[in-house]
Amino acid sequence: MEIIEQYQTEANTLAAQARTIKVADNLSYMVAGEFVKGLKDLRGKITDYFKPLKEAAYKAHKAITQKEAGELAPIDEADRMVRQSISAYLMAQEAIRKAEQERLEAEARVAAEKEKERLLKQAVKADAKGDAAKSTELIEKAEQVYVEPVFAASVVAKTSKIDNGSITTKKDIQVEVIDLKSLLQSILEGKAPLTVVEIKVNILKSWIKSSGVKEVAGCSIKEVAGIMVR
Repeated sequence: MEIIEQYQTEANTLAAQARTIKVADNLSYMVAGEFVKGLKDLRGKITDYFKPLKEAAYKAHKAITQKEAGELAPIDEADRMVRQSISAYLMAQEAIRKAEQERLEAEARVAAEKEKERLLKQAVKADAKGDAAKSTELIEKAEQVYVEPVFAASVVAKTSKIDNGSITTKKDIQVEVIDLKSLLQSILEGKAPLTVVEIKVNILKSWIKSSGVKEVAGCSIKEVAGIMVR
């Protein structure tokens, strides 16, 4: 039997025995302590067995990862530069489109006002001629005049076919935390989700133990009894 199979058998046996251990007096406390020491020793043996394997695998993985990164570096740099150029072009085209959109909307508003004014003038003339019904009809039409929706299309198509595939424009945002305290305040006020924060409990625990504080808002701190085996 290989040594690791032996360790596995021992581990399974100890796991089964653990279910039968109940600490009720000083004798059973000592027995439980010896049992935990046995678990620690077996853990150490298994860890020692896998340590050189893990180190070899880590070194191999690290070497391959570094080699891969070196091969990908010029590709990533080329991709970054070209994407920056594409982004600058798209942003410039979007600025042009927005300016055209504003121009078209202004024209549509002017056209709507002119049409409303034309109808109201006709209503006044109809009223002057004594045609109250016609005047009322024209006034109602003037009130129903609205700004026609307009849309300025971009010169860049949403999706374009290329020789080796297709490219599609997309909008995104960039986010950078420049004031952590302000962000945390926004979270407290419910303006940002709590899920953006990750609490590192081990670091929190170490700070509480080293500082000797007994209370921290939002935390439950209580002493627990245990053992340390050697």
